[in-house]
Formats: sequence, structure tokens, C-alpha cells
Amino acid sequence: YNWGRDDYSARLQGRLGQWGPFRADLQLATRFTRYGATLKDAIFDPNGGSNGESLDPESNPNFDPFRVDGPGTQRFMGSGRLQLSGPQMGRSFEHLDLFGYQGELKHVIEPFFGFTENSKFGEAGRVPRFDEVDSRPGVGGSAMGEQSAEFGFKQHLMGRPDAGQSFADLVRWRVSVKFHFQPILDNDGRYKRGWSAVNNDIDVEPNDTLRVSFRRSSDLGGGSDNALSADLKSKDGSLLNLAFFSSGLDRFLVRQRGIQMGGLRRIWDDRFRLEFQCNFDLHTHAFASSQVALAYMTPCVALTLRYSHLALNTSGSASSLGRQDRLDLVMTLRSLGELFTWRN
Repeated sequence: YNWGRDDYSARLQGRLGQWGPFRADLQLATRFTRYGATLKDAIFDPNGGSNGESLDPESNPNFDPFRVDGPGTQRFMGSGRLQLSGPQMGRSFEHLDLFGYQGELKHVIEPFFGFTENSKFGEAGRVPRFDEVDSRPGVGGSAMGEQSAEFGFKQHLMGRPDAGQSFADLVRWRVSVKFHFQPILDNDGRYKRGWSAVNNDIDVEPNDTLRVSFRRSSDLGGGSDNALSADLKSKDGSLLNLAFFSSGLDRFLVRQRGIQMGGLRRIWDDRFRLEFQCNFDLHTHAFASSQVALAYMTPCVALTLRYSHLALNTSGSASSLGRQDRLDLVMTLRSLGELFTWRN
């Protein structure tokens, strides 16, 4: 491309306080992004009112999310999320013998409420949408201009074989739904205001080496995104992930169904890390995206060289694919320690 993007962000998070069974957590972030070029038309304008019809390549042949030849711009934004949790409620089941499991189980449920506020950007409709930096730049993957309230609860199923051992977190289940006070462009490319999708996240972790996860996002108006994944972890911290996903619509209004594989290999006492990930689309019988990264790790800084490939089916046929190849060099501050501590 004959354009570039520079992105700088800072994030602060921590617990505000705990009062008996109630807890308050806060996330604050600021971001500056400079775009060398943007889209000529504001096709991603959440106030357009077309509910995504203009984004459909079949109804708008001139639409091409890879054509970024408009004037450059600079985006400043602030983002914050306040979450209130509790009180926790639980029940214990002693001397349980169920489906081969013997021991003690404890079921804990915790309700939570979160409020997210992000600053608006007047040229949001012309910003390209290649990744999360463009489409979901706020804390927790929130959108530009988002003002939302999230309601939900978290559940934990913890178990131990006998009273002499500590509880293991065997099953975690998170259910939530958002209400958007301001219109935003959702992940599926449609504009949303009011109630959003119901999200279910379930993690089953029977031991230290295996984790099975199920994700489902169900839109109240119909349609859903599903993902089933399994993670294997070795004693040295290396990972292998295999997942099956089925998306109703993504941000380019393309239905996808495929298989994802990824992994992490730690080398020389975790001095180097090799990561890879690839998505194979079962509809087009081609790799929709792939990524490989080599990282050099120090106690405070990580340097990562990452190659990414993205293919986009812009016309509904496997023969018409746009593509993006990118090389990133990333420096990450791993740990700064405790900035301050206050005790009463």
C-alpha cells in the first residue's frame, strides 16, 4: 500500500475497591492513530441508517474495503470501562459421584454490571477496517463512540477430590448482553443501537494440560457466531490450539465457516517464542488468514517480528479474493512492577 498507519496507546487498569461482597474495577485507555490515507466515502458511518446494506458488495459494486486512497487523518480517542461485581452466591456438593467424578464440587455465581464510554470520532466512517485497531480500538474490544451498559453473570464450578486439597476451577461460564445508547458498527458489519447479541463463553478445564472452550454470540434479531476450540498445554508452557468456527456475518458481510489452528513454542528457557495461527475457510477451500511470529523475550521487554496474511472474498465466489500481506515489528513492555501501593 502507498499509505501507512501509526498507532500509540496506553492503558491503566486496576481494582478501585472492595466493600464486603461488592467489587469495583476500572479500565482507562487513551489512543492516537495516524492514517496515511482513508476511504474516500464514509461507508462505515454508524449514523448512515442503512443498517449495513451499503456494505454489501453484491448491492454496491463500488464497495471495496481494500481501496484506501482518500485523504489521511489523525484519530484521538479516550476509553473507559467501570465494572461492578458481586455478591457471590454458591452451593457445595460433598461426596459427589457423578459421571466418573468423585469428590466435592462447589458452584459459585457472580453477577456484574459494566458501563463503557468511548469518545467519538467525526471521520469514523472513513477509517479502514482491517483489524481491531481500526474497528474496536477501545478497552475490552469496544467500538469508537460506544456508550453501552453490559449486564451478565459469571459462574464457576470448582472441584477437589478430598478435603485435604485445594479447589480447582473446572468450568467457567460467562453470560452477558449489552445495551447500546449510541449507534455503533458491530463486528458483523451492521449498525446497532439498543440491545445487542447475547454472548455465552464456556471454558472447561479438567486438568493443567487440556482446556475446551465454546463461544456463542446470538443476535436478538437472528443469526449467531459459534466457535468450539481445544487447547493443549505442555509442562514448558508450549501451546497447541484447534478450533472450529462458524460466523453469521463478519465486518465485511461475509459468512465464514472454517477451521483454525494455532500454537506457541517456547525455545531456550523462554528466551524465544515462536507463534503461528491460520484459518482455513471451508466455503472457499482456501486459507482466509495466517500469521507467524518470532519473539525475543527479556524480563521487561519483548521484541516481536510478525508476518500476517489476510484474504477477503469480496464477491461471494472463491475466484475473487482481495489480499493483504503485512510485516510488523512490535516492542512490548512486559512488566513495570507495582506503580504504587496503598494500605489502610
